[in-house]
Amino acid sequence: MFALKLNPNDKLDVAPVLIVGAGPTGLAAAMSLARAHIPVRLVDRAREPSPYSRAIGIQARTLELFEQHRIVKPFLELGHRARVANLYSNGQRLARLDFDPLQTRYPYLLFLGNLCTTRFQSADVLRFASYRSRRWPAGD
Repeated sequence: MFALKLNPNDKLDVAPVLIVGAGPTGLAAAMSLARAHIPVRLVDRAREPSPYSRAIGIQARTLELFEQHRIVKPFLELGHRARVANLYSNGQRLARLDFDPLQTRYPYLLFLGNLCTTRFQSADVLRFASYRSRRWPAGD
């Protein structure tokens, strides 16, 4: 095993890493690769982001990742923090989730829709990516 150290101004002469899916997970991968000066190519079936959210919230570890990328501030400004959650079914409480004991700077679930999440992530990728394609439908 070896580690490759690059000068921040060096560009790798490699083909772009293909990332399939331009949602929050694909964009997170693109953020990390782009910051490491590794070219990326995002492809997604949809031409535009979905107007519907498929996520309930942002977990503490994801917020820590966003902090490392220095983009956590707009998420915290717009999101709603839930420190405790109760899960019910047919009028009976099934579980209580208490996020306060988490050993993190973000001991909560942050409620924020996918549209905001992908918009902030896309802006970060576009700042750093050496090669990018926000939406390129598969098959085109």
